[in-house]
Amino acid sequence: MNRLFARHTRPIVAQRTFPLSSAGTLRALSTPRWTAGPLRRLHGAVPMDGNTAAAHVAYGLSDIHAIYPITPSSQMGELADKWSAEGRLNAFGNTPRVIEMQSEMGAAGTLHGAAVGGALVSTFTASQGLLLMIPNLYRVAGELMPAVFHVTARAISGQGLSIYGDHSDVMAVKQTGVAMLASASPQEAMDLALVAHLSSIRSSVPFVHFFDGFRTSHEINTVEPIKYEDMRKLLDEEALEQFRRRGMNPETPNLRGLIDGPEHYFQQVEAANTILDGVLPVVEGYLDEVHKLTGRKYGLFDYHGHPEPRHVIVACGSSVSTVEEAVNHRNAQGERVGLIKVRLWRPFSIKHLVDALPKSVEKVAVIDRVRDYLASGGPLFQEVCTSLMMGGRRDVQLVNGRYGLGSKDFTPGMALAIFDNLKQDQPLHNFVVGIKDDVTHKSLTVTEEPDTLPAGTKQSIFWGIGGDGTVGANEEAIKLIVENSNMYGQGYFAYSAHKSGGVTVSHLRFGEKPINSTYQVQNADLIAVHTTPYLKKFPSLLGPLKEGGTVILNSPWNDVAHLDRMLPDFVKRRIARRKARLINVDATAIAHEAGLRGRINMVMQAAFFKASEVLPLDVARAELRRVIDAQYARKGRDVLERNYAALDQGLARTVEVAYPDAWAECRDDVADYIVPDPADAPEQLRKVLRPTQRMEGDSLPVSAFDPRGAMPSGTSKYEKRGIAPAVAQWTNPDTCTQCNLCSALCPHAAIRPFLFTQEEAGSAPEGWEGRKAVGKAGKSYQYRVQVSPYDCTGCDVCVKACDDAVRQRLCGVDLPRGQPGPRRAGPGRGRGLRRALARHRLRALHRPRHQGGDIDRGGGGEAGDQGRVPHLVPIQPVAGGAGHEPALAGLEPAGRPAAPIFAGREPLRGPAPAAPRAHRREAAAAGARRRRPVPTLRPPQRAARAQGRRRRRRREGRRSQGGGHRLEPSGSAYHLW
Repeated sequence: MNRLFARHTRPIVAQRTFPLSSAGTLRALSTPRWTAGPLRRLHGAVPMDGNTAAAHVAYGLSDIHAIYPITPSSQMGELADKWSAEGRLNAFGNTPRVIEMQSEMGAAGTLHGAAVGGALVSTFTASQGLLLMIPNLYRVAGELMPAVFHVTARAISGQGLSIYGDHSDVMAVKQTGVAMLASASPQEAMDLALVAHLSSIRSSVPFVHFFDGFRTSHEINTVEPIKYEDMRKLLDEEALEQFRRRGMNPETPNLRGLIDGPEHYFQQVEAANTILDGVLPVVEGYLDEVHKLTGRKYGLFDYHGHPEPRHVIVACGSSVSTVEEAVNHRNAQGERVGLIKVRLWRPFSIKHLVDALPKSVEKVAVIDRVRDYLASGGPLFQEVCTSLMMGGRRDVQLVNGRYGLGSKDFTPGMALAIFDNLKQDQPLHNFVVGIKDDVTHKSLTVTEEPDTLPAGTKQSIFWGIGGDGTVGANEEAIKLIVENSNMYGQGYFAYSAHKSGGVTVSHLRFGEKPINSTYQVQNADLIAVHTTPYLKKFPSLLGPLKEGGTVILNSPWNDVAHLDRMLPDFVKRRIARRKARLINVDATAIAHEAGLRGRINMVMQAAFFKASEVLPLDVARAELRRVIDAQYARKGRDVLERNYAALDQGLARTVEVAYPDAWAECRDDVADYIVPDPADAPEQLRKVLRPTQRMEGDSLPVSAFDPRGAMPSGTSKYEKRGIAPAVAQWTNPDTCTQCNLCSALCPHAAIRPFLFTQEEAGSAPEGWEGRKAVGKAGKSYQYRVQVSPYDCTGCDVCVKACDDAVRQRLCGVDLPRGQPGPRRAGPGRGRGLRRALARHRLRALHRPRHQGGDIDRGGGGEAGDQGRVPHLVPIQPVAGGAGHEPALAGLEPAGRPAAPIFAGREPLRGPAPAAPRAHRREAAAAGARRRRPVPTLRPPQRAARAQGRRRRRRREGRRSQGGGHRLEPSGSAYHLW
């Protein structure tokens, strides 16, 4: 036995289990979920997501994990790596080895090699990562190696890239020879992961265990964990020992992967039939064993519904829970409908499917979560067709449909629309549900959306910004409620695709009965808005609010007078007409006072528990302090005290606002907050981008999109989010060394350096200041660093890069109706400017554009854009007059004519651009004079000297006394002061 795997086959000296532990803080799109710890629970279940449930089993029954991260499966590999580093033991009393490779292809190759050596192996992947593993899947399956691939099913990039869930990836590997098992919930992810590992060892066939990406992988639900000692009891020790002995090692040498000629290959393939035929009974047997162990019964195909149904839906994955709710609803109304849940996808058992289908069935709708291009139907439809024909059920009429591609929400109302389609004499075939198909007219109309949740279930929606701690706070809330009450909990978190500062929407449910509703909250008892600009940006935000519900705002307006003046009329109208409680807390100010710099999670968590009363307030406060201790103890006492203060202030300053009845008569002025677009704006802006920015993208029809997935370029200028609570400002020009490090490090290009002449500076608004530009060619220019506040996300990277010259200050600016906001002038990257700054080796130092000028050849601003100053300038009100938000047009397309940079002045021209050869000669001459350049990224020694100079300037009292520029509304323009 080679030494690599020797430690995995040593005798078991101890068997002990460790509770699941927290995964730490990760990126937004792979946010860590709950893991099980010692809980004071009443119903035996703990909060856990699907990724954690599957990783728990995989870690317990594996010797080696070969991993490479890909959303949304990354968390499983990260958990395995964390547990291994902590020395946690698996079911064999060993610490598994975790190997991260350079790609999914390398991870699959490592898995194959480890399995050949006799190790139990598993990996975690999705989407393109699974496609990269296909060559090795064929090898592992062909060599009959036990291995398990845990897949968070995700869309595959075709006409566009999607990180969200459907079955495109797993259906692309169904022909590789692996067995495939599907889970529909976090609990099933744990139970069926165990079945996959045990079945793979006994049958000697690799398994793909998959569950829906994000919908199941990131859904927190109450899960009953399975102990490692119980897993070990179900393991086939004899089969495991045989596999170990087959491992390639010096004691039993053999050849593998031979080249077969036509005289051998056919027979070699068919030689595996006896082993492959044994997979199905092995899986069925382990499903029975898990039933005996846990009390939860699973079949290869499970039927749910009326004992004598006329219409049945066949589904696979998380959608089965949604269809189940719709079935219960329709049967309660006297109809006869049912559902067949598909769990074992490969091998697909004709006998078990036919046996599960009641004899009374007349019509069946098979729904696929994948688009099988140019096929007669989806993969599941084709399997069901074949099974019913060969099983003697040709009397059943079959139709196929698609749903939920790219994590499109699938609700009970959509399942009811499918049943309505089956009522037709000629049901629509190859239908789609959940979208409006106005091109080929294959979409089904959703006519009702019933409340199918268990009685007494409470639902909440939380709107936050990525990075403000909202998601983490809601995860903590689920844990606390489940720990300290006799309730079940469920949490699902939706994210926008922004790199930072994107929209996060948390959907939470609590109740005394298990919750398996795999769709977003439709009727909310509580809606919390953690950033007030969302009230204007997203008109449908309060749409799901129930009659008599609760609205929690994070705003500085703690009295009804301020709220009456600042809230849009349509928001006040909806709150009042639904008789909602209005709760307010200034969480941003509390976090700032506590020194938490925008982390409002603890404050809003305190507000939620105080407003919802889901737990006694003293219990909630004690538990939140315990959470603070657990999360921040290692960061020092100061951080603990800051969070304690934020918690106490959040409880004390959360107030209920009594609003007047007159709010119910406010006009519905939603249209006033829709920004009119320029006449020459791209058509896709109006059709696609604007509705998407209002979080109304689900309502877009098929005709709004290009079949090839093309979109116009340069559309980021139309999205000015203005989400930063604090914006960076160039506050101390005298300490700035003009290194441009702040601009180089800004991940959103929101802070940029500019050059301008003395003539231009004379026409600038009051308060505009700069300093002399460094370098030989910069003598005639002034230098300034400017921030675009509506592009800044408040990430603080620039401040950390240079905290002497750049500081962050709270904006405190809310835009009243009719007040236009700042626009950013388009910085150019012309050859003349690059020539002038060649000696400083700066790739692009930005300056304002000029009409026809030679300094800037990057294009111009909009015609009529008078009086522009880089980034912050007075501008004219947008078209439409009062009642509209700022246009915030931003950058103009390259190549359009520019307007004069300041009103009333002739266009300024810089030095004529040098030819490329002359440019090279000048650079060479500068090098010959041995003048040391100023690099963009200074070495540590130069940085230390620059810091020393700044310290001396401060000691000598030469530090700039000028405050940072702050936006103040004045008339129809913003001014700098």
